Amino acid sequence: MLADLRSAIRSLLESPQFTIVALVVLALGIGANAAIFSVVNAVLLRPLPFRDPDALVLLSTQRFREAGVTLPFSFPEYFDVRDQSGSFDESGAWAFGRGNVSAGEPEQVLFAVTTANIFSILGITPEVGPGFTPSDDRPGARRVAIVSHGLWQRRFGADRSAVGRPLTLDGRTYEIVGVLPPSFRFLSIQQDTEVWLPIGSDPFVDRRYARGLRSAILRSPTASFGLASRSDSQASQD
Repeated sequence: MLADLRSAIRSLLESPQFTIVALVVLALGIGANAAIFSVVNAVLLRPLPFRDPDALVLLSTQRFREAGVTLPFSFPEYFDVRDQSGSFDESGAWAFGRGNVSAGEPEQVLFAVTTANIFSILGITPEVGPGFTPSDDRPGARRVAIVSHGLWQRRFGADRSAVGRPLTLDGRTYEIVGVLPPSFRFLSIQQDTEVWLPIGSDPFVDRRYARGLRSAILRSPTASFGLASRSDSQASQD
């Protein structure tokens, strides 16, 4: 084996161009395999970092006469499912947006407007503060927000007295009622969600009536995690 190894090394040294090509091909192959495994491990093998991950179902709507074209739920559609379906113990919905936090140096963050029960569905308890209450979903409720652990550290120096203090997002002031654990990660796209607002604090007050802004998650004791589609032949012809 040692003789074969020495012979292989001599051959590679005598053909530097071939050696470089071979090393590049090997590096690309190893890198691609590592990247694919990372995705498969995160999406398929590793359980979701939520309570009872096997009982979580992500639902979407489907455009009429367009097979395979899926859309998230709007809040009005979510309310329909919540009120009329008996298949789920609890249900929650959210919608993402981007805004500027201003308290000192302005910073653009990803925020989510959500039903107040979303964290209880996922089994997440704020590290600091009481969090949302059911009344925070009502129209005209107090303006409140939960912030990520990272934002809490950056903007408030990890001071526990930040709960109860104001947070300004796009010129609107919200009272901080909770700080999420550092390990919490949601279904964000390119960056972590930094600010969470209940429906009653939504800066777009008509979102609860708009059927074009969509997303929902539903929890069932018997369902498997995955994508469940709903064919809406009347309301989703847009």
